[in-house]
Amino acid sequence: MKKLLLAGASTLALFTAAPAFAQSNTSTVDQSGHGQQAIVDQTGSTGASTVTQRGFDNGAAVEQAGARNKVTIDQTGADVPPSAPAIPGTTRFDSTKSNIAEASQAFEVEDSKIDIKQTGNNLAQSTQRGYGALGSANQNAKVTQDGNGNRVMTDQRGGNLNVTANQFGDNNSAFMNQDHVVLNSDSTINQTGNGNYADSIQSGDGGFSTIDQLGNLNKAELLQTGDNDSDIDQTGNLNEATVSQAGARNTSAITQNGNNNAAGDAGGQGVPSAVVGVFQSGNANGSVITQNTSGGDALVSQTGDRNTSGINQTGASDAKVTQAGSDNASSIIQSGLDAEATVTQNGTNSISNINQVSGGIVTVTQTGVTGSTSNVTTESSANLGPNTVDVTQSDTGVGSALTSQANVSDVVQDNVNLGSSATVTQTHNAAGAARNYSNIRQGRNASNGDVVVSQTGGDNISNYKSTTATDNNATIAQTGRNNRSDVQQDFQNGGAVANVTQNNAGGANNNVFIDQISAGFSTPTPQFALGASASATQNGSGNTSTISQTGYADTMTEANFASSNQLGDNNLSTILQMGVDNSATLSQTGTGNDSLINQGGNGNSALVTQTSSGNVSTVLQPGSGNTATVTQGGL
Repeated sequence: MKKLLLAGASTLALFTAAPAFAQSNTSTVDQSGHGQQAIVDQTGSTGASTVTQRGFDNGAAVEQAGARNKVTIDQTGADVPPSAPAIPGTTRFDSTKSNIAEASQAFEVEDSKIDIKQTGNNLAQSTQRGYGALGSANQNAKVTQDGNGNRVMTDQRGGNLNVTANQFGDNNSAFMNQDHVVLNSDSTINQTGNGNYADSIQSGDGGFSTIDQLGNLNKAELLQTGDNDSDIDQTGNLNEATVSQAGARNTSAITQNGNNNAAGDAGGQGVPSAVVGVFQSGNANGSVITQNTSGGDALVSQTGDRNTSGINQTGASDAKVTQAGSDNASSIIQSGLDAEATVTQNGTNSISNINQVSGGIVTVTQTGVTGSTSNVTTESSANLGPNTVDVTQSDTGVGSALTSQANVSDVVQDNVNLGSSATVTQTHNAAGAARNYSNIRQGRNASNGDVVVSQTGGDNISNYKSTTATDNNATIAQTGRNNRSDVQQDFQNGGAVANVTQNNAGGANNNVFIDQISAGFSTPTPQFALGASASATQNGSGNTSTISQTGYADTMTEANFASSNQLGDNNLSTILQMGVDNSATLSQTGTGNDSLINQGGNGNSALVTQTSSGNVSTVLQPGSGNTATVTQGGL
């Protein structure tokens, strides 16, 4: 074993006197063989130390104090069992590694550089710690490793920092640290191989970091404080990524291509992440996560103003977005069975867009002050799985200046499966005419599910339309100044129920329109949607209710039932039933009421009760077995 100790400017002398601090030192070490060690200690500015070791089981340590110094370490060794002992009284060199490289620069280290290259079973550590007025100048460190079981550790303190680590091989680990950053900083980790782990920590302002990993079982963690930019790109299997940012105008982008990727809970070196995912605290933050895998999870938490989050997942994935602040926006796209999306927003004008291709579970909770918007779309090319949507919106402001709408919810479910349901709850808690708007459309195969809409506020509008949907029940409840509910159920060979309740305490108009249709859908033998039922209950003045039921059947089995109950003044109700075994019940209490019941088919029955003055009732029943009972109360 050879051991070489260098100090000052000499490349050969041992135990020489330390040079003056301003002295320019140059040191060159070239070693070949097995179990060799080199230690270089330089004090001064504009110094350079170069260590080249060829063989295996070698160690190199370089320490520099001063400005504009440069360290270059180049080690090439085979991955063989090491045999050289550690230097007595030190722990610099690990006897389990083939090659060890350690470079340290301290004090006034502006414009200083460290470059380490290793091939084999290596370990490298780079430390740059600047102090004083000159400690915030330029620092650069680069470590390149090619081999198995490699590790990189870097530590920087100062300003305008730059760190780059490149690893090629298996079981690599990289740790990056930048502290007390002033002005711009840069941290880059590139790893290619299996079982890689990357950890980057930045503190200060203007820093940005990039982590690229290609291989299997990779993990990436990043913690930033300041005006930071983060980019994590992983390609492989079982990758994890977690980002935590605190500051203003942060941006984070995560792209993972592989299987079982997760955007949180890396749990590597140091304190476990505990499923952080992307955590941003500050103003004008933006996060983009793209996962092309099966079973990947994405977690985004944003606190601040004008935050934006975008998630794109392929496979059975789970996405959770929490935004607390103002002007937040979230977009989630999921392709795969058993996907789940959860969005929680609390801001000035929150917007959530969710698109699921193959069904899943959607939960949206929005609390705003000038209106929130939720768009949920599930459209599949194949009948793959059920879809459940739950949207809750609560607004405390005066509504959007452009649309005058407090909350807007749009839900589209098409070609999903049994048990598909949608629940929308909207509340406008401020005075004024700002609107709650709910639109739900169910298409192919959206059957055996419930649609529940609850609206409370100023002017509420609810539109529900089912196309070729069967056995879906719609329950609409509206409380406000002016309520309007439109229900259209187009179904086949099953049942449909529509119940609408409107409560009006402001003396304005309520309007209900229910249309239930089953025309057989061009089947060889037309089939009626059995058990269709429609009910409209209105409490207020100036109400209007229209119920239309149309269908056909070879066998009569309780086809249609319609009920309209109106309480208030100036009410108008129209019930039209075409089919078999129909029944219509109407009860009106108030002044100026008008009722029309038109029934076509067999076994129809109509009961109309009107109380107070100015009521008009007309019942027309073409067909056999019809029964009509009308009771009117006068002045």
